[in-house]
Amino acid sequence: MKGIQEAGALAATNLFGREVGSMFTLMIACLLLSTMSAMIMTGPRVYFAMAQDGVFLTNLAKLHQYRRTPTRAILLQSLVATVMAVTSTFGTLLVYIGYLLAIFSSITVLGLVRLRITQPDRARPYRTWGYPATPLLFVGINIWIVVYSVRSNLTAFFLGVLTLVLGVGFFECFRATGRRV
Repeated sequence: MKGIQEAGALAATNLFGREVGSMFTLMIACLLLSTMSAMIMTGPRVYFAMAQDGVFLTNLAKLHQYRRTPTRAILLQSLVATVMAVTSTFGTLLVYIGYLLAIFSSITVLGLVRLRITQPDRARPYRTWGYPATPLLFVGINIWIVVYSVRSNLTAFFLGVLTLVLGVGFFECFRATGRRV
């Protein structure tokens, strides 16, 4: 199956027939759409919060007068998603997004572990089952995803590194100047 991007659908078709393979493909498409929907909803709110904190374009902190949604941030997210979809292949996008999500979710989890160590008396309304093994296992799996991504698609890796470098540079520029754009 080397070089096959739809390995799951191919395996389902070969094991259970064309109908099950088609149902499997439809199920994967629905799962991808739901994940995409979650990212489309989350991304603009991150832009909005950063703009409110003064570390991103301040006009993205404005809410729609009636709907109370960050319309400008949603438009920016739509533009970014459209450019990515038009300029790349599905496989590269999937690896690129998976790579970045793995890195940032790992950083978030490691940040929470660090907070538990450095601020042990802080209120913790939620406890993680199996702590600290569970979060560390999660980070380990994400490291494997990143390593696999680098090995399977070097283009996505370099695009991800470029995105990270530009993002950190952009953030530091806003933070260092202390001004709102």
